[in-house]
Amino acid sequence: MGNNPVNFVDPFGLWSMVGGVGGSFITAKDPEAKSAYWRNKEINVGAMINYGVGESKADLGVFGAVGQAGGFNVGINTFAGFVRGQQLQGHANNLNLVLGPVEIVVILNKYTNSFQGLMVGVGPSIPLGFSASESITGDLTFREVMSAIDKWLKGEHKNNNCKNK
Repeated sequence: MGNNPVNFVDPFGLWSMVGGVGGSFITAKDPEAKSAYWRNKEINVGAMINYGVGESKADLGVFGAVGQAGGFNVGINTFAGFVRGQQLQGHANNLNLVLGPVEIVVILNKYTNSFQGLMVGVGPSIPLGFSASESITGDLTFREVMSAIDKWLKGEHKNNNCKNK
């Protein structure tokens, strides 16, 4: 779905509602740090729902996202918002603004920098912060699970190219 050119010009957008929990640990690099695996990372998990408006089909599912970031943003939050697309899979550029306990995230398409979504989160964090990140998101939806089960029941899961001799 992400490669469909209509997604970049469709005024109705195929929007999905999202909600979940997330965390950021984005700080200036410490040259003395021995292990900085979690430094400058964003991690989010949550649920998504698409109400089936316009050309999109109603669906629900779960997602997870992780990204590499720069700036200053330390905190955890619960969030809600909307994302363009029936599936959330793929790469995105995120701009995060923290004002006290509130975090605002603007999501941009990695390839076109067009607006892809907006999320607002609330939770303990630094008083003021900003970060930019590149994230990758994976999702699993009810429709995908049902389609996989249907294919399995029909025997379409078998690899017909590998024949036993």
